[in-house]
Amino acid sequence: MKRKILLAHPTVGGGSLITSLNIAETLVEMGYPIKVVDPWEYQFLIQKKFPDKNKKDINCLTKEVTYEYLFKAIRDFKPDLFLTIFGVYIRKDLFSFMKREKVISCCWFLDDPWGFDEATKVASNYDYFFTHEPTTIERYRKLGVKKVEYLPEACNPNVHKKMKLDENELSKYKCDLSFVGKPHPNRISFLEKLADYDLKVWGDGWEEISPRLKRCIQGGDVSQNIMVKIFNASKIVLNLHPTYGMKREILGEGVNPRTFAIAGCGAFQLVDERGEMKKFFKIGEEVVTFKHIDELPDLVEYYLTHLDKREAIATRAQKQVYKEHTYRHRLEKMFNFIEQNEYLDFSP
Repeated sequence: MKRKILLAHPTVGGGSLITSLNIAETLVEMGYPIKVVDPWEYQFLIQKKFPDKNKKDINCLTKEVTYEYLFKAIRDFKPDLFLTIFGVYIRKDLFSFMKREKVISCCWFLDDPWGFDEATKVASNYDYFFTHEPTTIERYRKLGVKKVEYLPEACNPNVHKKMKLDENELSKYKCDLSFVGKPHPNRISFLEKLADYDLKVWGDGWEEISPRLKRCIQGGDVSQNIMVKIFNASKIVLNLHPTYGMKREILGEGVNPRTFAIAGCGAFQLVDERGEMKKFFKIGEEVVTFKHIDELPDLVEYYLTHLDKREAIATRAQKQVYKEHTYRHRLEKMFNFIEQNEYLDFSP
C-alpha cells in the first residue's frame, strides 16, 4: 500500500518554498498520494477579503487558517507522513494531535547553520529532522534531537533544464555575469568587484544598497521559472553562499540549492569553495570554485574568453546532477531512513 503524505508548504518564501514546490511535483511523479496545505494560497485570499488589514495581522490570520487546514487534513486525509520544509512555525498541539493519529512528522530544514538557534526551538518535536548542513548534526544531537540526518539539496530536472529563449527574453536576461539572491554584506563587496562587467543582479533589497551596482540591478525577487531563464541566458552564473567569509561555526560546509539548480540548467557557475562540494561535483571539471574574492577577476576573464571550456564544464555538471542529485534521489534517501526506524514500507 502506498503511504499517504501530507505536505505543508513553509510560511517563508525563498529557497525553502521553492524546494517545497519541487518536492510536491516529485512526490506526484513518484506515485505517492499527497495532499498539500499552502499558507500562501490562504494569505492571498485573506488579503483579498481584508484589504485594509496590516501585514502583521494578515500573517497572524494566515497561520491560524493554515492550522485549521492542517488539523482538517490530518482528520480527513489520514496521512501516514507529515512533511514540511523549514517547519519552525508548527505548534506543539499539532504535534500532539499527529502522535494521537499515528502520523509520522518530518522536517527538512534548509537554513542551517544561519538559522540553527531558531530550528532548535522545534527540532525535537519532529519524529525525523533533516538538515542540509552536516556541521550541525552533532549539535542537534547534543540538544536531544535523536533522529536527525544529513540531507543535501537537489535539482528538479523538469524545471532546472536548458531552454531556448525568445528574443524578448534574451534582451532582458542575456548577460556575461548574473547573480540572483539577497544583498548580504559579503555579496555586496563580492559583486562590486565585478560591477564594470556586463553584470545583471536580481533580488529584493539591492536598489539603495550600493551606488556602484546601481546600473546592474534588474529588479526584485524572481520566480523559479524566471531564475531558470536567467541561468540559461548567462555566460557565467555567480553563486556566493550567504555565510561566505564568516566565522567557522557560522560558515558551514553544506551546499546551497542554487548550486544544484544552476547545474541542472546546464549553466556554468563560479561558486565559493565549500567543504561538501567535492562530494557532489568534480572541482574544475563539473564546477569551478574560488576560495578568495580576489580570485574572481582572473577567473571571470578566463572563462568569458573560453566558451568551449565553459560549455564542457556545464554539460558535465548537468549530467552529474541528473544522475545523482535530484529531488527524487533525496526523497528516496529520506524515506529509506524513516523505513529503517519505523519498519514501514515507504516505497512508491
